[in-house]
Order: sequence, then structure tokens, then C-alpha cells
Amino acid sequence: MVDMDESRPALKVGDKVRVRSGSTLERTRWNDRNAVGIVVEVAHIPAFGRGVKIRWPNEDVEPAFSEAGQYDLVEGA
Repeated sequence: MVDMDESRPALKVGDKVRVRSGSTLERTRWNDRNAVGIVVEVAHIPAFGRGVKIRWPNEDVEPAFSEAGQYDLVEGA
């Protein structure tokens, strides 16, 4: 299974990820590109595509879905 970008493997629950270089998330919310988060939920959302919820270290907020293509796989589950 692959993401919308056929060259990228689909993320799954338990995967460790980083914000992809050049993504909109990197320019807005995530200044520390070295932070590694864990995928806690994956879903296909109509009119959005493949979405993931990621739990980030030192954050107690409930994660929201974001576009799976915004992340690079660091380590598979």
C-alpha cells in the first residue's frame, strides 16, 4: 500500500515519523524537524486523502488528522 505519492510507502499505526522537509507543517508549526512522532491512527478521509494522527513527544493534546504526505518514515512498526 502506498500514499498518493506512489514512491512513498503508506504509513501505518506504530510507525515513527518526522515532518518532511519542505512541508507546510515544517514552515508553520514544527520548528524542530528532528522531533520523532508515532502514528496512532490512519484513515482515508474523503476529499482529503490518506490522513494520519501522530502523537508527538512532550505534547499532551489529542492529535488531529493531517495529510500523510507531510511526513517521512523514520522507522517502521
